[in-house]
Amino acid sequence: MRALVVAGSEGVRVISRSGREVSSSFAEIRALAHVIGSRRVVLDGEIVAIGAGGQPDFVRLQNRIHRTRLTTALLRDVPVCLYLFDL
Repeated sequence: MRALVVAGSEGVRVISRSGREVSSSFAEIRALAHVIGSRRVVLDGEIVAIGAGGQPDFVRLQNRIHRTRLTTALLRDVPVCLYLFDL
Protein backbone atom coordinates (compact mmCIF):
# COMPACT_ATOMS: atom_id res chain seq x y z
CA MET A 1 0.00 0.00 0.00
CA ARG A 2 1.57 3.26 -1.08
CA ALA A 3 1.65 5.88 1.69
CA LEU A 4 3.08 9.21 2.74
CA VAL A 5 4.33 9.53 6.28
CA VAL A 6 4.45 13.08 7.63
CA ALA A 7 6.33 13.38 10.89
CA GLY A 8 7.49 16.13 13.18
CA SER A 9 7.07 17.56 16.63
CA GLU A 10 3.28 17.10 16.35
CA GLY A 11 3.61 13.34 15.80
CA VAL A 12 3.41 10.98 12.85
CA ARG A 13 0.61 10.86 10.28
CA VAL A 14 0.24 8.05 7.75
CA ILE A 15 -1.70 9.08 4.65
CA SER A 16 -2.90 6.70 1.92
CA ARG A 17 -2.58 7.44 -1.79
CA SER A 18 -6.24 8.52 -1.80
CA GLY A 19 -5.48 11.12 0.87
CA ARG A 20 -7.17 9.26 3.73
CA GLU A 21 -5.38 9.27 7.08
CA VAL A 22 -4.67 5.67 8.13
CA SER A 23 -2.40 6.32 11.10
CA SER A 24 -4.56 4.32 13.50
CA SER A 25 -4.09 1.18 11.39
CA PHE A 26 -0.28 1.23 11.55
CA ALA A 27 1.06 1.66 15.08
CA GLU A 28 4.50 0.40 14.01
CA ILE A 29 4.91 3.35 11.66
CA ARG A 30 3.72 5.87 14.22
CA ALA A 31 6.60 4.64 16.40
CA LEU A 32 8.96 6.50 14.03
CA ALA A 33 8.30 9.56 16.18
CA HIS A 34 10.93 8.27 18.61
CA VAL A 35 13.54 8.11 15.85
CA ILE A 36 12.67 11.34 14.05
CA GLY A 37 12.23 13.49 17.14
CA SER A 38 11.25 17.09 16.42
CA ARG A 39 12.62 17.13 12.85
CA ARG A 40 9.95 17.58 10.19
CA VAL A 41 10.13 14.93 7.47
CA VAL A 42 7.97 13.59 4.68
CA LEU A 43 8.55 9.95 3.74
CA ASP A 44 7.19 8.31 0.60
CA GLY A 45 6.99 4.56 0.71
CA GLU A 46 5.13 1.30 0.60
CA ILE A 47 3.52 -0.37 3.62
CA VAL A 48 3.94 -4.13 3.29
CA ALA A 49 2.87 -7.20 5.22
CA ILE A 50 5.29 -10.06 4.66
CA GLY A 51 3.86 -13.52 4.00
CA ALA A 52 5.16 -16.87 5.17
CA GLY A 53 7.49 -17.17 2.17
CA GLY A 54 9.12 -13.80 2.84
CA GLN A 55 7.27 -12.10 -0.01
CA PRO A 56 4.87 -9.13 0.23
CA ASP A 57 1.34 -10.41 0.88
CA PHE A 58 -1.43 -7.92 0.10
CA VAL A 59 -4.14 -10.24 1.42
CA ARG A 60 -2.46 -10.17 4.85
CA LEU A 61 -2.12 -6.39 4.64
CA GLN A 62 -5.86 -6.06 3.98
CA ASN A 63 -6.42 -7.33 7.54
CA ARG A 64 -4.82 -4.09 8.77
CA ILE A 65 -5.84 -1.40 6.27
CA HIS A 66 -9.26 -0.49 7.62
CA ARG A 67 -8.70 -1.31 11.29
CA THR A 68 -8.89 1.56 13.73
CA ARG A 69 -8.44 -0.59 16.85
CA LEU A 70 -5.39 -2.79 16.86
CA THR A 71 -5.13 -5.75 19.19
CA THR A 72 -1.88 -7.20 20.42
CA ALA A 73 -2.71 -10.39 18.51
CA LEU A 74 -3.23 -8.50 15.24
CA LEU A 75 0.04 -6.59 15.66
CA ARG A 76 1.83 -9.88 16.33
CA ASP A 77 0.13 -11.89 13.56
CA VAL A 78 0.20 -9.22 10.83
CA PRO A 79 3.23 -6.98 11.37
CA VAL A 80 3.97 -4.41 8.69
CA CYS A 81 7.12 -2.85 7.28
CA LEU A 82 7.62 0.50 5.60
CA TYR A 83 9.84 0.42 2.54
CA LEU A 84 10.92 3.97 1.74
CA PHE A 85 11.38 5.38 -1.76
CA ASP A 86 11.98 9.06 -1.04
CA LEU A 87 12.79 11.18 1.99
